Amino acid sequence: IKAAEKGETTQDAQQLSRKLTRYSRTLPPLMAGMKISQKAAAAGFEWENIEGVWAKFHEELAEFEEALQQEDEAHQQAELGDLLFTVINLARWYDLDPSEALQGTNQRFIQRLKKMEAFADRPLSDYTLDELETLWQQAKAQLAASGELNQER
Repeated sequence: IKAAEKGETTQDAQQLSRKLTRYSRTLPPLMAGMKISQKAAAAGFEWENIEGVWAKFHEELAEFEEALQQEDEAHQQAELGDLLFTVINLARWYDLDPSEALQGTNQRFIQRLKKMEAFADRPLSDYTLDELETLWQQAKAQLAASGELNQER
């Protein structure tokens, strides 16, 4: 009935690619990637073991590094996307939520930056990279010691 309402045949509505396209259009990219990965795996498009996923990760990383040596931004973007999708697959295999993981990293980064600013006696842009690294490590250590930092980066 739903397929008919959308002008689709029942066969069209059952195509995996149509379902996956809906996820990519309606969900944030990391969530869509996870849902697409899950549905593809459930349909049998899956590695035999985690070693296969790791091999794919290393392959995609090498392809991304190679693409960065070229001046074709579209190719670089495509290879970055492939690498990110493979990381999503690793997360799925380890039963981790990539959106939650990235959100946590974003929060930890902001916490550390806030501490760095508290330690700084001038704008951060006035510091050298080495000085910023020192402030970063100092902020990281203080947050870890105070228990404010949930996970190390």
